[in-house]
Amino acid sequence: MNLRPRKKARHHTSPPSSSASDPIQIHAPLLQVNELHNEETPSASGCPTPLKDLEALSRAQNIAKTTVSSSYSSYSNPELSNQLNKNGRQMIVCGTKINSPMTNSSCSNLLKYAAICLKKNAEKEQNCTLALLGVTGTGQIDPRQVNQICAIWCAEAARPFSSLEDESLKRLLHPTVLKNLPNQHAVSQSIHILYTAVPESFKLELKNKNGAFYLGVDAWQSPNGFDILGIVISWLNEGRGLNQKLESMPLDFIKISRSHTGKYLEEMVQLVVKKFGVQNKSCGIVSDNASNNAAMVDKLKKLKWPRNFKGEPHWIRCFAHVLN
Repeated sequence: MNLRPRKKARHHTSPPSSSASDPIQIHAPLLQVNELHNEETPSASGCPTPLKDLEALSRAQNIAKTTVSSSYSSYSNPELSNQLNKNGRQMIVCGTKINSPMTNSSCSNLLKYAAICLKKNAEKEQNCTLALLGVTGTGQIDPRQVNQICAIWCAEAARPFSSLEDESLKRLLHPTVLKNLPNQHAVSQSIHILYTAVPESFKLELKNKNGAFYLGVDAWQSPNGFDILGIVISWLNEGRGLNQKLESMPLDFIKISRSHTGKYLEEMVQLVVKKFGVQNKSCGIVSDNASNNAAMVDKLKKLKWPRNFKGEPHWIRCFAHVLN
């Protein structure tokens, strides 16, 4: 006589629940209490009787606390829902957004609902990276350009060359810059190289421009106590009518080593004009109305620039200086 083996009852061990240490409310499914684990308690007559609602809830909460599956970590503690299943029994709920009974206790549904959780996704959006906000990195830096970058930074920010050796600054620098960081002597040499290279490009740019140039001349004292003569060149672009705009660029800064006489200022202006080759296009001087500037303009008149610079008539006093 052949005996059929009894089928073992399946035990489902995964009710939706949560980690007590890190509760995250999500939109989770509901579990039918009478289907939870399909576990039934035998009666005195030997017939199985379904678990009561509170007993099934207690069992589900216990599994949520002791489970080792990572799929439960996104769920809060199971609670009884007001929604009833097809048999009129209460259902267990994690969250209150989705009321969807499960007929088994596999972890796949837990992972699926955790993945589409709106609140969980919203929390991810709050932790945005700089890239998501449109902030991009500096990209690759050519190690051969580090000396030039550091020299330009020191010049633009008026920082001493030794400031590159500050430990607090090094913590902010790009790794490539930090690896190839020059010392103060190398920065000084780079600035001298730039000073000799940049004027050539300026000279070529000015040569290709049409029209007349005006020179702005002013002397002042730098924060570290040096007397400086700054010379700026200005011109109108090649537009027509309202499209014409005034453009300017600094030509040179000269350390003044003598008294600011008109003759000395005239010599320095003439030196810069010849250096950049703009003597044939310069037709006016802009400066304050100091007496030494008047003497400078009078002496520049004697140079007879091709643009017919006539001295006093082509001397424009700075309006801001006049007001002061």
